[in-house]
Amino acid sequence: MLKWIDMPPVWLAGFLALGWGQATYFPMGLRLGSGWVDFAGGMLVGAGLLVTRSSLRG
Repeated sequence: MLKWIDMPPVWLAGFLALGWGQATYFPMGLRLGSGWVDFAGGMLVGAGLLVTRSSLRG
């Protein structure tokens, strides 16, 4: 069990689930701007996931 906890994809999945749960059940009403800001944020998250996946491949 401790071997699995120390893996970055496990941390990533855990924090993604935590962020989804917080946004769904405890929204803080944080809005940074219009729709393009949300789009840019989504693109940055997607880029981060691609970089994480590419680093796992070697």
